[in-house]
Order: sequence, then C-alpha cells, then structure tokens
Amino acid sequence: MDITGLIAAFGWITSNHHHRSEQGLLGRCKGLRIFFDVSQRSIGDVADYNVHLPTDGDLYDTHEIYAGPDGMVYFTQRMHDRVGRFTLDGRVEFFDLPDGSRPHGLRFSPTGGWYITLENFDEIVELSKEDGSIVATYSVAFDDPQIQGIVGPHGLAIDQQNRLWYAGRTSDVLGWVDPETGEHRRFELPTRPEIAPNFDHELVKPEASAPIYVDIDDDDNAWFVNLQTNQIARIDPQGQMRLFEIEGFDTDNTRLINVFQGPDGFIWVTIEGDNSPAVENTQQSLGGIARFDPTTETFEAYPQKLSKGAGVVLGVKDSSVWFQYQEEALVRLTVDDSGRTDQQTFPLPDIGKRVMHRIAQGPDSNMWFTSLAADVVSRLVTDQQGLPVYGFDQTQTGDQYLSALPMEWTHLLQPESGYDSPDPLFLSPSAGDEVIATSRLWDRLTGQTVWTIDNRL
Repeated sequence: MDITGLIAAFGWITSNHHHRSEQGLLGRCKGLRIFFDVSQRSIGDVADYNVHLPTDGDLYDTHEIYAGPDGMVYFTQRMHDRVGRFTLDGRVEFFDLPDGSRPHGLRFSPTGGWYITLENFDEIVELSKEDGSIVATYSVAFDDPQIQGIVGPHGLAIDQQNRLWYAGRTSDVLGWVDPETGEHRRFELPTRPEIAPNFDHELVKPEASAPIYVDIDDDDNAWFVNLQTNQIARIDPQGQMRLFEIEGFDTDNTRLINVFQGPDGFIWVTIEGDNSPAVENTQQSLGGIARFDPTTETFEAYPQKLSKGAGVVLGVKDSSVWFQYQEEALVRLTVDDSGRTDQQTFPLPDIGKRVMHRIAQGPDSNMWFTSLAADVVSRLVTDQQGLPVYGFDQTQTGDQYLSALPMEWTHLLQPESGYDSPDPLFLSPSAGDEVIATSRLWDRLTGQTVWTIDNRL
C-alpha cells in the first residue's frame, strides 16, 4: 500500500481544521506517524497487549470483548473485578467494580448504554463511559434466594426492544430485564429441577445444562448455548423455548462456547470439544465450528484439528465468519448459502498458554480477541482494516470537524472545545495511491450508524 496516498489524504483532512496552533502542528506530525504505522501492517500481523497489572499477582482472567459505539474496544476481567478499554489515543483504561462482583457479560444498547453482568451479585449494571462508575443496577436474583439459590448471569445480549438478556450459567435459567420498566421475565431449562437450588456462584453442577452465552438474531429470537448438554436453544419473541441437539461431531462432550447469527440468517456455533488425544502426546480436538439452519433445523459441522474452539464473530465482509482456537490460531471461513467455501488459518505468536475466549470485530475492522490465561487483548490485522478518523458536529453553529489524530479527538471531548457528539469514521487505504473515505451504514456490532471501510477494495 502506498504511503503517498495516506499522506495526501491526511493533508486533505487537516486542511479542513479550524485550529492552527503549535499543538496542532505537533499533533499533525504524530498523525503522519499513525498513517505510516498503519500503512506498514500486513494481513495476519498480531499485536498482543498486556492488560495484567502488578497488583494482579498470579491471577489471570480476561474474558469478554466488544467494540463500543464510541470507537473504543471494551473488555471484562472477571476475577479481577475490573473492566477496561483501549482508548482512541492509544491508552488502556481500567475501571474497578465492587470486590467479588465478577463482571463478565458485556454489551452496548442501541442508544450507547454500556452494560455489564455482575455474575456473583446476580445483577446487570449500566456503567458510565466517562469514569466506569455504576449509574444503574438491575437485579435478576430469584425472589427468595435463601430458598431458590443464586442465578449467576454470565452471558449478556440486548434485543430490539432494548431488553437485557442474560444466561444463568450456574442456575440453568435464561431471562431478560427491561431497564425502562423494570419488568423481569425468567425461563427455566428442563434440567433446572435437577440442580436447584444452587448456592455457589462458582459451582456448575455436573447435571446442569450451564447456559453461558446468548445472542439475538434479526427476528428478535434469543439464541443460547449450553456448555454441558450438547444443545443450542432458541427463545422466540412469544417466549417459546426450543432445544436443538448439535450434530456432526464425534464426541459426547461438545462443550458449546459461542453462538451468533451469521450471513444469510444461519446460526453459527463454536464447539470446544473434550480434546481427547487420539494418540499419546498428540492433541486432536473433537470440536470446531458448526452452522445451524433454522428453517430445516439441521447442522452442518466443520470439525477442526487444532486446539479447542472458542469465540466466533461475523467478519467485516458479509461472506466471512471468524472463529478462534483456544491456543493456536484465528480462522476465517468464507461462506455462502451452501456453507463453507474456503478456510484460512492465521497463526499467533507463542506467548505461552493463551486460552483464547472471545473475539470481536474492532472499530478499525481488524479482529480483536482475549486470552484469559495470559491477561492479553490482541489485534489481528485483516485485509479490511481501516484507519480511524473522528468527526464532530457542532449543531448550534453547523461547523464540522474531522480529525485523523487520536490526541485531537481526546482534546475535542473536553467541554471547553465547543464540540460534541463524537462519531467514529474510517479511511481505508487502497492498493494504489488513493485513500477512500467510506460510506455511512448501520453497524450490527456496535448498534450504531457509523462509517466503515469500503468492501469494494
């Protein structure tokens, strides 16, 4: 990719700025470095960012990851009782939550609200994006915890009615709470009577289904996976639950990890598998990834031969699905309505034990993922990566401000700047000498109308 085009585009952006100060000149010099750094990245390059603090000692536990509507990447650290984010000016910010709360699930509402499950408090909370403080709390506990036990909200999703869905990993219940009305509805799995009550948030009983992850499709169905019963399940908008036994894997212990709606309305699932070695001193995963057709209610399985399967997410291109092995690689499937048409594996640097957990499409259209056993958040460069720029609309004056510089974005957030409403945008470098500012669209990951990279490149 040609740096000339990047510099030319940078000059076009800065020529529209209202500010002409020495600080602005310094910022523009740094901005050129940012353009250059991005231009030098190759597809498959991986950057591992350490999010382990000295006070964490020997405890490692980084879990969920998600791209916020503000262009930042957010993550949860369950056993650290902490959440964090990567800011647009290259910093990592941490926000402590109450001791013993065990934050896990992470999502943003269509209006930009930041929600977290506090698994060991049986709560869902909304956090301030300014300082990470709790601004609202929604209890999902049973009416009589002394008799009914704990709920353990693990996974989190938000439906089209802005209701907060949770998966009760240790209680075999699913449910939602409406933050506007306070209404709360709960659904019990068939295995609930066998394990109830459970009074230990860290205990998953052997007889439990253990629902751990939930996601919402375009028709407002809630889909979830059971870690211990080889089943995915759907709760439709009328509140009816259906369970589907996964097929196509040669194991009685599939350990389903992740579920989401991919291209053409199909449901994709990752399978950890029991990882039983077929030959001594070798590792043969019995897991992988599968596609479920909700119309025919059938599975198409794609068993894999590396380590256990983990997270899965839609690619930037509508024809791609990404998933991760727990230890060795990220994998991109190219798909159409008939299934997988191609598969490409991207190896990762050896940093010791990773145990990758979740993956997300980042605001830069790269793949971001967590490694919970290393307290690492990582970025893998895709062929669709874009360079973030940031736009501001001062509605009172009608002025527009566009900046490619993260440090200027941070400055513009200050009240004295006179600008508000940050709007993440992107530039995508072409193979030639041009940089294309791309079109605005609805982004299904952030739930916001944003600019994203041009899929024609």
